[in-house]
Amino acid sequence: MWYYLTQMKIRDGKIVISCGDRPGLEKTQSRLKSQAGLKLEPRGETETRELIVRNVFGYNTEADIIESLKCQNQKLWRDLDPAHFRVKEVYRRKARNPHQVHVVLQVSPQVWRKLTEAGTIYIDIQGLTAEDQSPLVQCTRCLGYGHGRRNCKETVDLCSHCGGGHDRTKCPSRVNGRPPVCRNCDRAGFQEAGHNAFSGDCPIRRKWDGIARSS
Repeated sequence: MWYYLTQMKIRDGKIVISCGDRPGLEKTQSRLKSQAGLKLEPRGETETRELIVRNVFGYNTEADIIESLKCQNQKLWRDLDPAHFRVKEVYRRKARNPHQVHVVLQVSPQVWRKLTEAGTIYIDIQGLTAEDQSPLVQCTRCLGYGHGRRNCKETVDLCSHCGGGHDRTKCPSRVNGRPPVCRNCDRAGFQEAGHNAFSGDCPIRRKWDGIARSS
């Protein structure tokens, strides 16, 4: 078993292999070079991943966040090649607290691994956590995948709790304490549909998430 591999997927007729660190990459290259008929091609330094840091104080600019990540979390970067420290803010989401935001960052695979495994990271005066952010787009109107509500053909918002034509906050099933029914799984005939349509446990969402990550 190659425990140092983090991801393998097929793209354009080729197997794309990702490793968590330089030693893992070198071990992989060494083993593959011994296989006759295989051709290795480096992917370069352009691969990126996304992560989300929730409840960041909104007064922090992109430059502030990057500087805090670099200077206040120096122990994370001790064995990191400086060329791999690539961080870029993609967008922000509103948080419940009007003074805070959820920040989505695009980073190198090496930085993604360091931050998601760190537990606590420090930005300004806050101790926060970084979580993986899926590239999957799920519509908040029809609950389908591959498009947002701006491009949705539905005219009525569907409830993520029961799939009905009403807002989740006004859902009678939710208000009365009845369990959720995922609209997508229910329509697909799955027996295990007892979850919210946005749940990470949804098998259909997991399938589309895998497709989004491999594209």
